[in-house]
Amino acid sequence: MGIEIYNDIADCLAQEYEAIYYIDVETGAYCEFAPSEMYQSMEVPSMGKDFFEETRANARKYAHPDDREYAESMYYKELFLDKLYYKKSFTYKYRILINGDVHFFCFLVMMTKDKKHFVLCDKDISDEVRAERERQAALRAEREIARRDELTGAQNRTAYLELMDSVQGNIDNGMDYLPFSLAVCDINDLKKINDSRGHNAGDDYIKNAYEVLRFVFSKSPIFRVGGDEFVIFLRSDDYTNREMLVEKIKKLVRNNIISGEGAIIAVGMSDFRPGIDMSYTDVFERADNFMYEDKRSLKDL
Repeated sequence: MGIEIYNDIADCLAQEYEAIYYIDVETGAYCEFAPSEMYQSMEVPSMGKDFFEETRANARKYAHPDDREYAESMYYKELFLDKLYYKKSFTYKYRILINGDVHFFCFLVMMTKDKKHFVLCDKDISDEVRAERERQAALRAEREIARRDELTGAQNRTAYLELMDSVQGNIDNGMDYLPFSLAVCDINDLKKINDSRGHNAGDDYIKNAYEVLRFVFSKSPIFRVGGDEFVIFLRSDDYTNREMLVEKIKKLVRNNIISGEGAIIAVGMSDFRPGIDMSYTDVFERADNFMYEDKRSLKDL
């Protein structure tokens, strides 16, 4: 095969890869086919006597600080030989700083058929990585929208059912060391407002109730699970201060009753009891019963 054919092959490969290195297995001597303009701007040599030592030095110089140790660890002849013992090729990735910009690179290593040379091809995959990140961000945003209540912005019933499954899985697996409480809330008089003042007023009433809950339970996820029902999964500081926060809600509601303005919200709370409660539903039903007790007391007021 003539040198022109080899050059043609190298030119074709150069359209796919940033650079292609041909490395002597025994000595480590190397040369680069289709020299990279990007690497030339970094003053990376296109040939040398010890590919592994020189490339480790370049990794220390040009690899992203967070990837530098990993990048340097990849350039040892023994590692190449070990990885290629049972398979034809292997790849690895890390970031390179070029003129202050971060580039994502993928490296492909193969061995020639006569076992005398390594071939290393590297490719700038920055556009692919960024496109994938944008795609993942769009998917996350789409999933987030699908789990949000359109009216209030609270998490919706879909998200709530996922929470139930997750918590129940923890209980079933004996992970009862994770403390939590549930607060079940129900808005009074929503039907009366819808019937007398219209559904727009009813929607405003629901949104007002959610803002009250979000203000009080600021550290916990809030789920709108029905037209007038919310569930709060109490965690973090909200769990620690749960009794005080429930009393705060009740005080706000009683002030609203006196003033004749604002949402009237019945609330009931219950803690998960390790070793006693066998299901998420056990906790929910107790909180729900306490909520109905509070609802009756509010009607008496």
